[in-house]
Amino acid sequence: MYKIAIVGISNKPDCSPLDDSTNTGKIINRITSQFTEVEFYKTNLVNFAPLNELGKLRYPTKQEIEDNMSILLKNIKDSDVVICLGNKVTTCLVGKVVNLISIKHPSYMWVYKRKKLDSYINEVTEIIKEFLENNDLRNSAI
Repeated sequence: MYKIAIVGISNKPDCSPLDDSTNTGKIINRITSQFTEVEFYKTNLVNFAPLNELGKLRYPTKQEIEDNMSILLKNIKDSDVVICLGNKVTTCLVGKVVNLISIKHPSYMWVYKRKKLDSYINEVTEIIKEFLENNDLRNSAI
């Protein structure tokens, strides 16, 4: 059985990584539900919800990401491939992970490209299928 890690940026408050209660989680679940022979591990660059002084979700700082990197790398080390959600995640993991697939963040697609969402899901699904067939995608991207 293949193991694929999907890495986002951070949790939302009171949610697990890529939780189905979020738009990103719903999109990821539409993709992962198409694969029965794959074990998906969903995680984030940081394992908490970074909040600003008003209690609103913010991007994690470079220091917060660095502080969590060893935990993340330990948790994804046995993955056959790592799917990075967005440029920020990709930038943090390039050079640290061998098989890397970089895709646009699902929330970007939801907010800015919703009409192309089905196409996006199909493209990501095809990239995963290609990896499973060839087991040799190094640093792919869409």
